Amino acid sequence: MQLTIRTVGILMLMLCISATQVQAQFLKNLFKDGAGKKSGQHKKAHKALTSDNYKQQGFDYPNSKVKEHYRIDVLADLYLDELVKEDKPTYKGKAPDKAVAGLDFYKGIKLAADSLSKLNYQIDVYVHDVSEAHKSVGELISNKKLESADLIIGVLQSADLEVVAKYAQKRHIHFVSALSPSDAGISDNPYFTILQPTLRSHCEWIRERIASKHAERKVVVYSHSHEVVDAMTYGYVTDGYEELFRKLSCNKLPRMEKMKAAFDSEHPNVLIMPILDASYADSLLQELTDSFPKYKFIVYGMPSWKGMPSLRKENAHPNVVVYLTSPFYFDTKSATSQYLVSHCRKIFGSKPGEMVYRGFETMMWYGIKLHKYGTIFDEGKGTGIFTQFKIQPRWDKEQYPLYMENLNLFLLKYEKGGYVLE
Repeated sequence: MQLTIRTVGILMLMLCISATQVQAQFLKNLFKDGAGKKSGQHKKAHKALTSDNYKQQGFDYPNSKVKEHYRIDVLADLYLDELVKEDKPTYKGKAPDKAVAGLDFYKGIKLAADSLSKLNYQIDVYVHDVSEAHKSVGELISNKKLESADLIIGVLQSADLEVVAKYAQKRHIHFVSALSPSDAGISDNPYFTILQPTLRSHCEWIRERIASKHAERKVVVYSHSHEVVDAMTYGYVTDGYEELFRKLSCNKLPRMEKMKAAFDSEHPNVLIMPILDASYADSLLQELTDSFPKYKFIVYGMPSWKGMPSLRKENAHPNVVVYLTSPFYFDTKSATSQYLVSHCRKIFGSKPGEMVYRGFETMMWYGIKLHKYGTIFDEGKGTGIFTQFKIQPRWDKEQYPLYMENLNLFLLKYEKGGYVLE
């Protein structure tokens, strides 16, 4: 069935497209995990992943439902009512910024759906545009539009997460939050998975990196307490480890004498800047470059810095090495990437951006899981499509179970106007 982007608010991908033998074999080589398994083998493979296994991790799951046919519901803000009138686009050129993430993720979903169909996976994918008032998350649930779902994937903002997570828990199906790093205050819900690691996880990863690579140094941590989110992020970095760090207040640009007292002129200075505002963080980096040109700095920043203008310039900060954590890294030279690029250009006439990669990877990862194990599966095990997710249970300080989260992070190093994988 040919997919169109405008179909009464719901885009349905019926995965029944036949493939040539060459295409199918190529895909099987790319996505070996779970390809070509029969139903009886599903049950045998799942035996090691039953509730007893998960109980040891703090969560308790029922037995998996293994089927011949599965359904995945994708919830995303596509803004189709605004972007399409009488089956014609209302804009010229690039889509509005608010719609780009959802539309690009949808492209990745479509490409993955085609790939899964070529592997003869029996999966129907329903894409719901939740930006429409009459198709909101609450309306979909109230009108029982998600009752047949075996898996829900959400490209949603934090405000919608709790209601979907509660629904998924009640139905005993996985709900994957693919876009927002927020936990939305959700706890004791083993069916809720955060695919984009939380800010806390980024900070904990940086702290562990500092402990292993720079244990001999007193690390300087900038404190921006006037901004609530930055004050919270500072706490994520230092909580319980205050003795390891030296605090440098930056509610205003730090004074020269305070900075000089905190820095070492003979050895590289290791700094953590838990500042989410990329513009203000840029001014702090510039201060290091302008005021201490002969000092050396190693700075660990936040994921929000990735689009910082100065880090696109080749010699913006010659005395500063900047590291950023990122949950996703796509090797554009890999066979899988080349396959995605080719098919994206063929179907959509464009080169895939990051959200296309993420949509493709998410659908492939979870489509394979459903096909191989049924409705209950170990999310953190399997062959990676691009980035190899590391999905694990999370607990609070009292070891109370919260949810599942992808804890896989990459370290990117700013170098010559771009980023390289460390």
